[in-house]
Amino acid sequence: DPGNSQWQRDLSVSHERIGDVRLGKGDVAGALAPCEASLAIRSQLAERDPGNGQWQHDLSVSYAKIGEALSRQGNNERAVAAYEAGRAISQGLSERDPSNAPWRADATWFQERLRALQLSGKVP
Repeated sequence: DPGNSQWQRDLSVSHERIGDVRLGKGDVAGALAPCEASLAIRSQLAERDPGNGQWQHDLSVSYAKIGEALSRQGNNERAVAAYEAGRAISQGLSERDPSNAPWRADATWFQERLRALQLSGKVP
């Protein structure tokens, strides 16, 4: 049922977990496809209901997972793009609800990942 948002979210979580397992086993290339499948679902959910903070947060998590996989592959330019997209979402969420500490922490995490890639000298 593509119209059932909760089922779609559950499916996105399943894809994400498959990506996590593959990444944990060192199958970086194999981790990217399920992470991208999760991102596609979460993008649709967030687009359907842009005011839903959970969907927006989930979308930022997908960008984090993709950024991590790309970074481990050495595809740092694409990793930066993913991290930037996630940072923008997290920053927007934390500005919308400054009392939400986890969302503020997410925005900081993205900034730290971007800074680490810049310091590595592997991206401009």
